[in-house]
Amino acid sequence: MSFFSEVLGLNSSMTVILPQNTYAQIGMQNVSRDSKKHPTLYLLHGRSDDDTTWVRRTSIERYVAPLGLAVIMPQVHLSYFTDKVEKSSFDYTYDEGPGTHDWAYWDAKIQDVLA
Repeated sequence: MSFFSEVLGLNSSMTVILPQNTYAQIGMQNVSRDSKKHPTLYLLHGRSDDDTTWVRRTSIERYVAPLGLAVIMPQVHLSYFTDKVEKSSFDYTYDEGPGTHDWAYWDAKIQDVLA
């Protein structure tokens, strides 16, 4: 999804995975809730990446399909997430363990978080 951000004053993008019921797609057992509100996971990219990196480097779409979970992956450019509005507060968890922090690490880590 591409859009112009009034707050940032620039074009930006985000990658979004929305839950859906899929019956005919071979090998997928997707789940969608009856309500229009879904539990949501926000995944943030690192300095050298963009909003598409989680989809390109992990199997996040396959991992969340059976959970009925929406995933929002915003493009934040080089902001280091410092230009957020303070009044839109939400619960979040930040966890960084030991390791090489390559994409094999993050693919395994996201599976642990979703378990």
